[in-house]
Amino acid sequence: MLTHEGRERNSTRAFTLLELIAAMAVAGVLTALAVPGYQRIMANNHGVRCGANIILIENAKNAWVADNPGVALSSTNNLLPYLPYGFPSCPAGGTYGNVTDLYSHVTCSADNGVIDGLHDYGKP
Repeated sequence: MLTHEGRERNSTRAFTLLELIAAMAVAGVLTALAVPGYQRIMANNHGVRCGANIILIENAKNAWVADNPGVALSSTNNLLPYLPYGFPSCPAGGTYGNVTDLYSHVTCSADNGVIDGLHDYGKP
């Protein structure tokens, strides 16, 4: 088919620039709505994993006390035989406290105390 200028017009239909911009705007809005939810889920996931790590450390402390009654825990290296994958680290970047204190529960510096079970050993 010829146009009024004498050139042949391509018969395939393509998206216009306006349609492409509209599609990108919709994708941007959907992404903007999804990202905060994803970040919240990942933060909760890190907290739950940290709580599980604290339970592992507590169990290693209890096993060490059972094997070494009356002996003070002098280093986290003493717990390594009871932690098959090595000493865990907080997935949120916190540090564990009270690890060598046999009379205190292990704590995490990333615990904000807002949601029970995140970065502690409480039930979520």
